[in-house]
Amino acid sequence: MITCLAAFTIGAGLVTGPAALPQEVMEDARALVQVQTPNDAFYTALADFTIDAEALSEALRAAGATEDLPCIFHGIAEDARARAADLRGAQNQEAQTRAMNALRALLDDAILLAPFAAEELMDP
Repeated sequence: MITCLAAFTIGAGLVTGPAALPQEVMEDARALVQVQTPNDAFYTALADFTIDAEALSEALRAAGATEDLPCIFHGIAEDARARAADLRGAQNQEAQTRAMNALRALLDDAILLAPFAAEELMDP
């Protein structure tokens, strides 16, 4: 019984409701923008961000969002994965800086657009 309760409690913490996704995407993006040197924890957080951005896209679609927001957040997730690959493959500091700057611009877009996504989810 205790094992079931513990599993339920842990599992419940891992599920993010659609209304919480915009805030989570925004907070994740704000944290990632601050990173100066990518490391394993950064790439893990970036992967989590892409999952949340994709989930936000799906939640917006399910809510019947009429704007381009579902497509935009889907694109942000895809582009973030591409920027992660660019960062991992950077052959020198200049290439890494370019890739990181491109990722920061993308994350800034997510920060700016998340409040609009929250409005769409609150008032579909």
